[in-house]
Amino acid sequence: MKNENPVNLYVLTGDLLKLEKAVEEDETKLEEMLQIEALRDKKFESILYVRKNFQALADARSAEAKKLEQLAKVAQNKVDALDVYVLKNMKPGETFDCAIGGYSLRKSERCEPVASNKNEEAPKEFIKYVPKIMVQAIKDAINAGKKVKGWCIYEYQTLQVK
Repeated sequence: MKNENPVNLYVLTGDLLKLEKAVEEDETKLEEMLQIEALRDKKFESILYVRKNFQALADARSAEAKKLEQLAKVAQNKVDALDVYVLKNMKPGETFDCAIGGYSLRKSERCEPVASNKNEEAPKEFIKYVPKIMVQAIKDAINAGKKVKGWCIYEYQTLQVK
């Protein structure tokens, strides 16, 4: 027989509230609380009420966590958009400071293949056994004046937030 009562905290009274509180506070009290004087079926029904309340709480918290995760992504996208705006409107080497923080631009570089080297191929001397391209070694070689086929160094600005 399926119970048509809504699952909420108001369904729980008396021993059911004691059982729920015991489970919330200390799971070791659960066995003690299950000594409630009642028939086996009544105990099972009581446990089912408490279980359904905890499941509803877990489901609600899980749904809320998903919503919060989405809201966090939206907020991070806004932070990123604001940083892009500041990055585009600052000059290399410029800094900005105020009472709550500041911005500074730092010259950064990374070594990447040129557009025609889509497969990221590199001379064997710059490839690890795995095989993995040793981008830092290519960058060091280029900085030392060596020409590496299909690779060059691009300079760009990164935003530092204090």
